[in-house]
Amino acid sequence: MPESLIGVIRCDTREKIPYSFSSVQGGVLTRTDTLTVGDYALDFEGKNPRIAAVERKSKADFIQCVGSQRDRFFKQISLLRGSVDRPLLLIEADLTALETGDWRSMITPAQALSTLSTAMQ
Repeated sequence: MPESLIGVIRCDTREKIPYSFSSVQGGVLTRTDTLTVGDYALDFEGKNPRIAAVERKSKADFIQCVGSQRDRFFKQISLLRGSVDRPLLLIEADLTALETGDWRSMITPAQALSTLSTAMQ
């Protein structure tokens, strides 16, 4: 990376419990911004477009995306894909939890896995 470019992780202002990147070896610059897409974005200071963006979902949030928030979820995924070179979806749950239906909802594991599969296409 040329010395004139500095990598920056941008965190959306609406993140309720944002990740901390202070333990990254060598440190990393972070900024809090209102992002138009994703919850986190990686770019080089002063340069656009964003290199990568992450849409972060807790397990409970993802299950809502399978049900009542499905249309909104796929709109977010579509915007993410169209905005950056590396769109990433981070679901804070292991696959076993999704396969076994480890949540309180009428949503079935098959519905959750189908939504995940569709989002990955």
